[in-house]
Amino acid sequence: MNKLGAYMLVILGQIPEVPPDMTPPGGDAARDIVGWIRGYALWILVGLFLAGAAIYGFGRSSSNAGAVTGGRSRMIAAVVGAVAVGLAIAVINFAFDFGSSVSVNN
Repeated sequence: MNKLGAYMLVILGQIPEVPPDMTPPGGDAARDIVGWIRGYALWILVGLFLAGAAIYGFGRSSSNAGAVTGGRSRMIAAVVGAVAVGLAIAVINFAFDFGSSVSVNN
């Protein structure tokens, strides 16, 4: 065996094995960060909904059609955003599972 082959065996012999639980390092921290982002996004959307409701109410009481439309559109945007935040993980997991189940026959 030449020197290059011996060096390759030494290098490959030093690669650590995969831990038996297959948990990636930092997985808990990543899960916490995603949870914080979801929480902050929901609080922002609640604020947007309340602002839209206030704009809608003031526009309605002052007969301002532009404010009514703007407030209503903000409220709808907040609801759609909350649905998107709630469904994000489920949709990503569904797409990953679907993609993993597809097999290519050559």
